[in-house]
Order: sequence, then structure tokens, then C-alpha cells
Amino acid sequence: MMEKMSEENIEEVRVLEAQIEQLQTEVEDLQQQQQDNHISFNFRGHMQDAMSYICGQKHGAEKEKMEFLLSAVKKDEQLKKTISDLNVVIDASDLQPFSSFLSGRGYRQRVHTERPKPLQQYTTEELYNRFRFGLDDINYIADLVRPQLQCRTLRSHALTVEEQVLIVLRFYACGTFYEVIADSMGVHRTTVGEVVTAVSDALARLLDHFVTFPTDGQIAKVKQKFFLLGDMPNTIGVIDCTHVHIPAPHQREWEYVNRKGRHSINVQLVGDADLAITNCVVRWPGSVHDARIFRESRLFTEFQTNRPDGVILADSAYPLLPWVMTPFPTANTPSQMRYNNAHGRTRCAIERLNGPADEETLIQADDLNRAE
Repeated sequence: MMEKMSEENIEEVRVLEAQIEQLQTEVEDLQQQQQDNHISFNFRGHMQDAMSYICGQKHGAEKEKMEFLLSAVKKDEQLKKTISDLNVVIDASDLQPFSSFLSGRGYRQRVHTERPKPLQQYTTEELYNRFRFGLDDINYIADLVRPQLQCRTLRSHALTVEEQVLIVLRFYACGTFYEVIADSMGVHRTTVGEVVTAVSDALARLLDHFVTFPTDGQIAKVKQKFFLLGDMPNTIGVIDCTHVHIPAPHQREWEYVNRKGRHSINVQLVGDADLAITNCVVRWPGSVHDARIFRESRLFTEFQTNRPDGVILADSAYPLLPWVMTPFPTANTPSQMRYNNAHGRTRCAIERLNGPADEETLIQADDLNRAE
């Protein structure tokens, strides 16, 4: 082939070989300096020149010259390996087809599908139907968890904080399979699992900011609301435990089996007349009795030392204390009957609080079990 080529073509081949040699030198310099985030304009220029020669776009090169140049480049195995390695870290999408061609691999363009934009697409009513929250509420939640979930860059088509919050709220709202959530939100099912874990952890870390017992200035208003609810005076809270169903744990599995034969965590909740949680304990397995959880809680220790200005209503599973009122086991007098009736009407607030919680956690726990 060399005999058929003119002196002009041979000279151009030598120029190309010199450029390739210079390219190798610059690549080695790049590796030594560990500059993984950018690439010099000189390097890009040489690569584009090489592409132009091979594709026959420069000076109308004839077929024989193209074949020779292609042969010369393919012989340089070290250059091929270097370009292939750099292809991962170099932000030069126009060079990716060239490096793939040299390494013998097919080139496949990464395609990012357009994700749905519920905040722009849906009305407030539609957002409530799908996520149980309106636009302002969703933005408020996103701002709460933003410091923990905000990505530093938008590389790799990263999810925004709002998108992560919407994925989690959708899962909380319907408790369905990860695959279904993924299809509706335009992400992969593994992404849904990762987002549910990350956002749930971020929300859990905010517990102390929202779950607080009434302060001295709030006590009077709390008592008034409870009295209007069931004619029970001096009430500052109602207490009960609820079982949150979980998949069977791998260690000490028997401790989590409750009296109904299901695996659960026994959660103690204290609520007010507005069904807001004012205190909670989430750490005991399902086999532990309500009274033990109460006796070993910080609430019990604090109120035994510093008696509150009011009483907490509890069922018969709890001990009767100066600040914990339980119903009479048997109401033998009219006054005892009136007390039990007022106690039951007032204490129904915790039943109303636990009812929706039981349904939601049961749905979500079952779905987590299926999703895993």
C-alpha cells in the first residue's frame, strides 16, 4: 500500500503519526496530574483531527489513504486502552463514538426519558387525591428535608428534592408495589426503594421538632379541648400503644411476634384532642406489654419526678397513678358510670389517632415485604 501512495500522502501520514505521539504524551501528563474533571482544548483538537482523517473529511482523502490511516491507529493498542479509560471521566460526548469505534465496541447513546411533573400538571385537588398533600404542603416538606437530600450537582439526571418527596408521599398514600410507584413517577423500582429509605430517615430525624408535649402556656387550651370532647376535666393527654407490622427480622425473630401472631413493633403514642402526637416511643418489639413500655419511657420517669399539671387518660392495661387515670373495672355506682362514660368519650381521641395509623402501617409493611 505504501508504494501506491504519493509522497504528499506519506507526508500527511507522518504528520498524523506525530500528532498521535503528541496525543499520547498529553494523555500521560493528564494522568500524572490526575485531572479527572476536564480535558485540554489541545487534546480535543488532536482527537478531532484524527477523526477527520479517518472519516476522509480532510482534503478528500482517497480510500487507500483512509484504510492506511485506520490501520495505523488500530495498531496503537496503548492509545486505544487510554482513550477507552478516559472515556468514563472526560466530558466530551462528541469523542465517545470515536473511542468506542477504536475499541471495537458498539456505541449506544444514553437516553433520559422525561419524568412527569406533578407539581405543574395537577391541580390542588388532584395533588390531594394522589399524594394526600397540597402544593404548599409538599413544598414545605421539601424545604424541611432539603439540607439532607439536596444533590450537589444535576449530573446523571439526579432527582430533585421535590421529586424525591413526591415519590415517598405517593408510596405513603397508596402503599403499593415499588414497581407501580416507579412507573407512575418515571423512575426505576430500585430508585423508589432508595428514595423511600432516604426521605423516611430524613423525616424521622425531624421528630423532636414536631412531636412535643404541651408547654405550660399551652396546657389550659389542651384541657379545654379535651373537656369539650368528653366532659373529662383536667386532661392533658391520652395514651395507648399500637402495633406497626413489619417483615420478620433475621435476628431474635420471636421477640417481635405479638399476641395476634404477627411480627410488629409496639409503639406507644400520646395524643391531644386534635389527634396530634405529643409523645411517642418506637423501639420495643411486638411481644412487649404496653405497661412495661410505659414504665421504661422517659415520659414516665419525668412525670414521676415532676408531676404534670393535669392527668393522662389510659386504659386498664396501664397502672393507676396520681397523673394517670384508668377506668373502673366494674362501675357499681352512678358516679362511677358517669366517670367511665366521660373517660371513654375523651379517650376515644387516641383510638381515632391509632386507627388510621394501624391501617397505613399495615399496608406499607406488607408492601415493603413484597417489594424486598
